Parts: sequence; structure tokens; C-alpha cells
Amino acid sequence: MTTNTSTKPFLRRASLTNSRWFGPHLFSFLATGSETDGQFALMEVRLLAGHEPLPHTHEVDDTAFYVLKGEIRHRVGTETARAGDGDFALLPVGVEHGFRVLSGQAHGLLLAAPAGVEQAFRALSEPASRMEPLPDPRPLDPGRCLDEFGRRGVVFRSPNTPEPATSPNPGLVTRPKSECARGYFGHLHTPLVTRAQTGGRFALSEIVVRRGHELPSHPPDHGNQGYYMLEGDVTFHCDGRALAARPGEFVFLPRGLARGYEIQTQAARMLMLLTPPPGGAGNSPVLTCSPRDR
Repeated sequence: MTTNTSTKPFLRRASLTNSRWFGPHLFSFLATGSETDGQFALMEVRLLAGHEPLPHTHEVDDTAFYVLKGEIRHRVGTETARAGDGDFALLPVGVEHGFRVLSGQAHGLLLAAPAGVEQAFRALSEPASRMEPLPDPRPLDPGRCLDEFGRRGVVFRSPNTPEPATSPNPGLVTRPKSECARGYFGHLHTPLVTRAQTGGRFALSEIVVRRGHELPSHPPDHGNQGYYMLEGDVTFHCDGRALAARPGEFVFLPRGLARGYEIQTQAARMLMLLTPPPGGAGNSPVLTCSPRDR
């Protein structure tokens, strides 16, 4: 079995040390491509209404957005949907998308797979001095934005080109629902997106685990894993390290290393991100939920 030694397990939360202002928006870099074998980047963002970008197309990566708090209207191609607290939207590679923040601010998780676009956000941003959006930012340089994002495969619609006619499609947004949940070794898994829907790049589920139902430490039979804590406390064990995670914290567990965990509270709820191992799909649970059930 090939063991990955280029990445290490880590725990991270949004803080001034990893946060930057991209225009008025606050971006906190929880994981970058240099830390995940290039498979994904994860940013916790606080978006300010009225400063949304032009519609654009990612030609390299799938992007996805999970709303922690607030409300957003997504447009994907010619379809639109509203997303609120706990909702997830996949923004597929090659399909133009845009969004509007309908609440004053929106707090969420922005995922890109494969990684790369986070480099543009970092290059165009400045260090934040407080953990909130900047209401009166310096304007971004349009030419530099086109260059930085263009080099990462992001193409913006011309501001002179009208947007297409749209129709609502609530199925663009996934909200965890009991009819989509599946039991798995005492865990409750609710799929938000499957590898089949992302071309094998990643899968994302919401999982609920109760204390006493933890899986034993197990060998690395799948790819990189990431966990974003929503509720409860969990201690993850990987590579001889104990990572005590609380709500709002992200844990990365690299492929090639055995891992286990202990639930410290009565139960824990978290987002579980799975990426494929080299050359295979691993033994991770395969969970599906038809768009009709979302």
C-alpha cells in the first residue's frame, strides 16, 4: 500500500492567523491544496450583501457552498434556488453560476475540488484585522482579478452581457432530511453530494455519531478525509496525534495513516468530506439520495 508522507493531520479554526479580506468579504483558509495533495481547498467565508461577483464559470474545479448562517440565492446555469442555514449547493465545473446574498451577511463554507482557486483569493486579498466583513473596502483591481482567476480556470461573464432567463429549481439545494439518512455502524449518514455527482472528486455527508458507537481505529483504506464540526466535541487520533475538535473547527486526516476518534459529548454532528485514494474508490460507505428526495 502506498503511504502518503507529504501531508500531515491538522486541526484548524477560523482566526486572524488564517483570515484575509477579499474586498469586503472575510475568507478564512481552513485547508489549501498544498496541505491536501491538491485534492481540495476549504474556506470559511463571511459574505457581505451587495458585493457579489459577476457570474462566472469554473473550468477546472467543482465548487460547493454550505450555508452555516444566512440566506443565499444561487443561480446554476438557467436555474435558481434559495439556500438557508444547513443547506448545500453544488456548483459544477463547466456550468456558469452566480449568487446573491439575501440576508445582510452570509456565513458558510466554500469548497473547491481540485484545489487552486484559493490561490487567487489569497493573492487578491489583504490580512484581516478583525473577524468580520469589511464594510468599506478598497476596490479590487478588475484586470488583476481577471488575470489571477483566469490562471486558475475561472472565466467571468462580461458585465455588458445580460444574464439568461431563469426558472426556480429547489432541487439545486440539498438539505439533510430524515428520508435520505442511512445508518452505518451506529452512525447516521445523510449524503449532501456523492462522488458520482462530482466526477469522483469528493463526497460530502452530514453525520451524527453518539458516544459509545465509535468505530475502532482502522487502516487507511480510503483517501484524505476532512471533518467540520457542527455540534459536539470529538477527539480524532491519527499518526500518534490527538486532535480535540469543537464546533467551528476543521480536522484533516491524510490518506495512508490509520485513524480513530472518540466522542466527548453525548453526540456529535459534523460534515464529513471524503476524497478518493489513488487508483480506487476505497471502502467508504456509498450513500445516495435522489434529487427528488432533497
